[in-house]
Amino acid sequence: MDGIECGLADERDWPEWEAFLRRSPGATPFHARPWHAALVAGLGHGAAHLVARQQGAIVGVLPLFTVSPPWGRPFLVSVPAANHAGPIAPEASARSALITRAVRETEERGLAYLELRTAERPAPAPGLASVPDRYVTYRIALDRSAESVWSRLPGKIRTAVRKARKLGTVVVSGREGRDLAEFMLVYRSAMDRLGSPGFGEPFFRALLDSFGEGATIFRATRQGRTVAADFVVEGFGLLAPIYAGQTEEGRAVSANYLVSWAGIEHGCGHGAAVYDFGRSSVNTPAARFKARWGGQQVALTYHYHMSSGGPPPDRDPHRPLFRLAARCWRRLPAAVRWWLGPRIVRYLH
Repeated sequence: MDGIECGLADERDWPEWEAFLRRSPGATPFHARPWHAALVAGLGHGAAHLVARQQGAIVGVLPLFTVSPPWGRPFLVSVPAANHAGPIAPEASARSALITRAVRETEERGLAYLELRTAERPAPAPGLASVPDRYVTYRIALDRSAESVWSRLPGKIRTAVRKARKLGTVVVSGREGRDLAEFMLVYRSAMDRLGSPGFGEPFFRALLDSFGEGATIFRATRQGRTVAADFVVEGFGLLAPIYAGQTEEGRAVSANYLVSWAGIEHGCGHGAAVYDFGRSSVNTPAARFKARWGGQQVALTYHYHMSSGGPPPDRDPHRPLFRLAARCWRRLPAAVRWWLGPRIVRYLH
């Protein structure tokens, strides 16, 4: 393939890997070393990253992690706990080489399947099974002027932000212990309402440690109480609120609108080009909230190589089985949910 060689990356490849991302369209924080470090330290996943080289220089990268649930066979995914990642390679030959090697790794390791999370509708290589129309994200184009972005927002969004401020809601940001503790309170509240297991504090601490100044917690507060919060990471011109939470009080005062606007303002001030609201299942309240901001809708299509030749995993949250599981999860005592949840969700997200 035009002299392209693919192999497993190691620690020595990171400096050149990061330099390649900085000059590559489509690079995200989920392709970079801080995300790798957080998944290894915070979730215990094993890395199997691939690098494509031509005449010694990197021409493509594909971050991959082995997820090994206590049930079923392990699988490879690019990448866990993130909206989208997939191969980064300007040339089609390098992309093809990376995916071919990923399929080979899946087969040789005896894994159940390979999952590539992308924003590409057509499969990036022949033979992959695609699952479209399950997830979507929304993106707002940013520039240096927050006022310019504000003027482009729909009137209903600006009204909601003003409402939150008028009702005494203010936003603070940080990355210290109190910020994380307050974020966890509203995040847990939101996950409990959804009836879904959530990540534990060690994962978010690992993200703060690995991203450094590239991770920020934005908290909407009223009279000292945190009523909504976003956990945001940034890199390569993209700013993404990857996890969020809101209390019933926050919902009543539109606090989530104010905290999202604070993240957008932050992105403008830090030179980000895109505010990516993050993955949501289609036809859900979260997706509808993001759509109201008037950004570009981007369908996320996940692509699979199934070792057994069977169908891709069915994770449609609208299935009756998932709804039943959510009802059962809500009935568990809170202490049980938040002991068991982080031990489960690392294999599901």
